[in-house]
Amino acid sequence: MKDANIYLVPSPLALEAPFDEKVIYYINDILQKNNDILVLVESEKIARGRWIKSGLDRKLIDFFIPFNEHTEILKTSEIIQKCKLGAKVFIIVDEGIPCVHDPGTHIISSAWKENLLVTSMPFSNSWLQALALSGFYADKFIHFGFPAARGDERKKDHEDFLRSSKTSILMDTAYRLESTLDQLGKLEKELLIKSQLFLLAMDLNRESELLLRGKLGSLLEAAKGKKQDFILIKQSK
Repeated sequence: MKDANIYLVPSPLALEAPFDEKVIYYINDILQKNNDILVLVESEKIARGRWIKSGLDRKLIDFFIPFNEHTEILKTSEIIQKCKLGAKVFIIVDEGIPCVHDPGTHIISSAWKENLLVTSMPFSNSWLQALALSGFYADKFIHFGFPAARGDERKKDHEDFLRSSKTSILMDTAYRLESTLDQLGKLEKELLIKSQLFLLAMDLNRESELLLRGKLGSLLEAAKGKKQDFILIKQSK
């Protein structure tokens, strides 16, 4: 897992269950290497029980920071400032991954604007993980899946993705990374669609993980020559 300023920490769907073994390993590794840790939790009671069942350092429990839909915006500025000074931040929700119908999006969006690094501990669903890391609000979103391989059908799939007014997800094979971004960029101009903001997530949960956020032109430039598994997220209009 790549080093970052802010880590999304996936939780099991069973409230009484401990964290996944790989998640526990990474939390302990980060705790051993860093003294300044902020643990943001959706529910203190649930987080406390899971933390203890996972065998994690109990001293941190007293410093859990409640972080929910009522407090997130109020606390984001302070948290971002502490990140800039070297703090590592864990974001933990009761079930699943933060930011998708759960707290966290505002702080991830702010982190991107401040050029801070974000990542997620291992999670079983790559496109949900990419969506969570995008910093794009996703109360409603559309998953377009894989487009057709070629021809007019592929162009239509790309057009539907670009015209979507909701946060949208597109996937394709690693060897089509560069051509997909090139085709989308040309089609965006052809359709006279105002340049939109995207997240390009490559090789999630690997040492080679790379997250880029920007317009299609800059993403294409950064992806030239690369053949990596990828997910493309488009911000809602």
